Amino acid sequence: SYEKAGDVRVGGLGGLTDAEGDCYYVSYPPLGFYMPYFFMQATGGEVTVEKMTAFSLTVHFVCAFFIWLFMYLICNKNPPEDFFRPAFIAVAIYLFAPATLWFHSNIYFVDMLVQAFWIIEVYLLLKLIKNPENRRLWIWLGIMNFAAG
Repeated sequence: SYEKAGDVRVGGLGGLTDAEGDCYYVSYPPLGFYMPYFFMQATGGEVTVEKMTAFSLTVHFVCAFFIWLFMYLICNKNPPEDFFRPAFIAVAIYLFAPATLWFHSNIYFVDMLVQAFWIIEVYLLLKLIKNPENRRLWIWLGIMNFAAG
């Protein structure tokens, strides 16, 4: 579907070029593109601005959730048992910070998804430091590390 002469042999992207001159940007892990695709398929298949915004805001809330868990973990508190003001403040700052909220509300870029994986990895790493014998945590950390690319 790229029929113009300027659509091929674009070498400045730092990717791979096939024999026909099509360039493929391969710096990011494919999950960064597959997850929005699967989200679109699960919500009706059609790609719309509203669905991309919903996906990006879902990533935003996942990040906030793991920041909340992280705060409880580093302060040795139990989430279901008591309200912990520092965790609430950390989540509120993240959720309503102008930069993160604007980007998650208006655009999607692969780095934003990697941010969620990174926050989850930090949380899992701290859990592993507290309980290094837990094999399930090692497996989850490996999965998250692989997914983050």
